[in-house]
Amino acid sequence: MFIVMLRALKDLKRAPSFSTAKCSGGPTEISISTDQEAYHELNKVDSSLGLPVGRPWKPDTGSGKSTQVPQMLLDDAMVKGSGSLIAATSLAKRVAKERRESLGYSIGYQIRFDSRRPTRLDSITYCILTMLHSKSYLVSFSHIILDEVHERALDLDLLMLFLRNLSVIVMSRLPAPHLRIPGRAFPVGKHYLDEVIESLSRFYSPRALSLLIDEPQTAKYFRRYNLLPVTDRLNFGEQGIDGGQHSHDPSLPQSSPSMLREEDPLIPLGLICAVICHVLSSTEGGSILVFLPGLRHIMAVESAVRKYGKMLGCDFSDCSRYKILQLHSNLPDGQKELFSPVSRACRRVILSTDVAETSITISDVKVVIDPGKVNQRIYVPHSRTTRQGWQSPAGEYFALFTRDMHKSFRITRFPGMMREDLQQATLQVKRTVSSASIQDTLRDSIEPPDAAKVDLAISNLQLLRALDEKERLTPLGVLLSELPLDPCRAKLILLGVIFRCLDTLLIIGVIGGDQSLFYSSPVQETRNDVHRTRVEFSRNTWSDHLSAANAFKATREVWYRKGRAAAFGFAVSNHIHFDRVYEVLQAARHTLEFLAKRKIISCHEHLDERFQFGGASLNTNSWRTPLIKALLFHVMYPNLAAPSSASRRRYYTETNDMTHMSPSSVNSTERPRSLFIFNSTTKPSSGDTYVLKQTSHVTPLAACLLGGRLHGSGRRICMDSWLGFLVQANEGSGGDRAARLLIELRKTLQIVRQPLYPACIVWEH
Repeated sequence: MFIVMLRALKDLKRAPSFSTAKCSGGPTEISISTDQEAYHELNKVDSSLGLPVGRPWKPDTGSGKSTQVPQMLLDDAMVKGSGSLIAATSLAKRVAKERRESLGYSIGYQIRFDSRRPTRLDSITYCILTMLHSKSYLVSFSHIILDEVHERALDLDLLMLFLRNLSVIVMSRLPAPHLRIPGRAFPVGKHYLDEVIESLSRFYSPRALSLLIDEPQTAKYFRRYNLLPVTDRLNFGEQGIDGGQHSHDPSLPQSSPSMLREEDPLIPLGLICAVICHVLSSTEGGSILVFLPGLRHIMAVESAVRKYGKMLGCDFSDCSRYKILQLHSNLPDGQKELFSPVSRACRRVILSTDVAETSITISDVKVVIDPGKVNQRIYVPHSRTTRQGWQSPAGEYFALFTRDMHKSFRITRFPGMMREDLQQATLQVKRTVSSASIQDTLRDSIEPPDAAKVDLAISNLQLLRALDEKERLTPLGVLLSELPLDPCRAKLILLGVIFRCLDTLLIIGVIGGDQSLFYSSPVQETRNDVHRTRVEFSRNTWSDHLSAANAFKATREVWYRKGRAAAFGFAVSNHIHFDRVYEVLQAARHTLEFLAKRKIISCHEHLDERFQFGGASLNTNSWRTPLIKALLFHVMYPNLAAPSSASRRRYYTETNDMTHMSPSSVNSTERPRSLFIFNSTTKPSSGDTYVLKQTSHVTPLAACLLGGRLHGSGRRICMDSWLGFLVQANEGSGGDRAARLLIELRKTLQIVRQPLYPACIVWEH
């Protein structure tokens, strides 16, 4: 998604036509700019806004709306800005090249930790959404274009709240009365599930198709979505999906519960295999693109296709005829293979998440197979029939859902405002509209979040001491709102300054979330190697956070001592994402610059002989693992899991009675029977078991001193009415006194902590 922001010249020119420069022979030869006369004819200028209004446009895929519209407005005496990290920089470079000028003259960009602002007043600046919540920054532009608004990111919905008094142009793929602007999209034949099943029944024998439709995931898929009537024409008899019996061939793969445990399991593996092999057997040339929600689904489909293939007439062991590629953000090798040359005789099957829908163009894809699902924290089916990430003279689209199901799908993604944590959004609301109620402000958004969710965000921010009891920003809250990180990670970094363990907490804070520093792999043996590497880097700390931090430190040391090439080799040999190491390095440096600018740290602090961020003086305690984990717990509470008495593998949290460790965690095999903090939980669509993501061990003492409210009687202490502790003293009989002392110590720590952050803001070494 992009944003386009436009700064007007002092005297707006009303040019009769536009003259957008384009590189000869480039892809922009067919573009929106060819329809300038239609633009002038059908759009009038509202003098009160200075904004072209009138009939909406409907630009096709490839028409150049993201690059040409801003230039048309610029050449009509306006300037622009735009949206996501990769898109902002790449679009700025592309537009500058089209205008035959250097980047930074009239075309620039501003992203989270990097910027190249244009030097001219009449200019275009591509920006990410999080850079635009400053009201003083917003009002310096005359026009703002929001592109790809159908993606419904949380930041975009929030930004719309702050743009009500500014001129805004919105661009999307949503249907509306429109002026059509042709692009380079090609005709695509659409085939819905009933038509797909009819084609399969003519192509395969009843027995072969019965085995595929009776595959467990496919059978569940048909039952859950009430699709059994669609299969009636297959005439399975007593062996069919309606017959209550299953005629599984023991040689065919069965769905592995462990393989799909962390995500929605209802991806019809058998049906997907049948369509893939049908296309390969009945067509010539071109690749097949299969959209899947997540990595585990990609792996499951590949496993099933390889085993079903021979029965269906496609031997995938013959690499000269067939090649299966996996396209996922955690599998960088897949993108490298994607653009490698392949012989004309070889057909490729590309198993991909929706990264291939908008981020990558695959030139030879002629067939798309879509189960209609994406992987979101709140699952909602999503159709991709409006745009696919391929470019080919003609194509076929196989929808594994019916037309009626398609009509029930949301046109846009499920809004981020309704599915993501709202702490950062809440801080931005208070920073931008300080006098208004948070609930009242968010209630005016396009699709308002649930009031209880907003209350939870407010409560968590008050727990972080970012908001006071009257929902006003505290000095800490002001500082957290200025850091381009979520409030918990931003506070963690400040704690690193205060407690002199900046290097480790800065690394953990910048990595953040559930984003892994380590590779994933479809090969079980490689996954085992990756897990062993993660455990080795954890160094007996039982912490996923410290495992990632130690892996980053080791790669950084090789880089500084031996050079970038040696660091790359070290990262690859240890299954570490080198690109992410570089991103963390850049983000950490920019964060240090921000802290120095705010005089929270000295601008003279340099890397020491151990290459630690902040130097030796800010890292005297970086070796103290219990302190690191205690501070992690402080910012992550109430994300705390306690061991269950029912099973050694189970844990319970404040809201869930039964959870398990993620299989990728360093704590998935061996761990102490104690408390664990976690980043987040995931839950499959079926079943009651939640999975804990990114966990770290924490002691009961640290939990009592830095966690929720304590109350107790005798030796027993309870935290926030859900987690109980039994206090034991060395003397055996002093448990009651020890419990009282613990509660008093907790109260004292709270009093001591309160003045830390105001002092931190004006503190200079």
